[in-house]
Order: sequence, then structure tokens, then C-alpha cells
Amino acid sequence: MVMDIMKFFFLYVLVLFAFSCGLNQLLWYYADMEKKQCPSAMPFSANVSTTNADPNACTVWRRFANLFETIQTLFWAVFGLVDLDSFELDGIKVFTRFWGMLMFGTYSVINIVVLLNLLIAMMNHSYQLISERADIEWKFARSKL
Repeated sequence: MVMDIMKFFFLYVLVLFAFSCGLNQLLWYYADMEKKQCPSAMPFSANVSTTNADPNACTVWRRFANLFETIQTLFWAVFGLVDLDSFELDGIKVFTRFWGMLMFGTYSVINIVVLLNLLIAMMNHSYQLISERADIEWKFARSKL
């Protein structure tokens, strides 16, 4: 059973890293543009008015700012903590937003439907192997007494 979990964890990390690389390369530029709207990301000496700064921009730009943040975003998306408003970045084109949302949807389907069912099937297979050998193990343990 532990080997099944290790195999599943390896596949999950592989899928997570692949989609994180893709989404990061697609959206890092727009996350950087969104960062410029955040008042706390601007230096104090900058001559930029903070009246048009979006307070929500301080949390939105971090989601795809670098590979580590993108991995965290996709990980928490498994638990439903990331919504589609994350793709509303400053200056993002409709085409880029569509492909980002398509990649996010594909990741969600692969993660929830395919990988979770794979884990269930692997655990079920291990349980069947153990239950088939249970009678033999019981007889062996009984004969040792």
C-alpha cells in the first residue's frame, strides 16, 4: 500500500509540475503587470498615485508570479480554494485568458477524475492481493504454533 501511495505521489507531482510550468510561462507577464497595480509592491519614492491602485491586485498577482506560487495555486485548487477570478489579470488578452482557463480546467479534470480514480484502483488492487493471501498467511501462522 505504501508503494502505491508513493507511485501516486510521483505521478501527482509530475502532473502538478507540468501544468505549473505551462501556466507560469503563459501568465507570468500578466502577473507582473498586475503587480504594478498593487500599492505595497511599489516603492515609497515612486511618483505614482495610489488612488487608482486595486487593493485586490496584491493577492491576485502572486498566484502566477513565479513557479513556486503557481505550484501552490494549483495545489490549493484541488481543495477548491482557487476560482476562475484568478485569471482576471491586468491587461490579459482574451486568447491568453482562454488558454489559461483551458489549462486550468484540464488540470482539474486530470487531477480529480483520472488521478483520484487511479489511486482508488491501485489501493483496491493492493487490498485484493492482501485478502487473497490472508488465508494462506493465517494457516502459516497457525502451523507455527
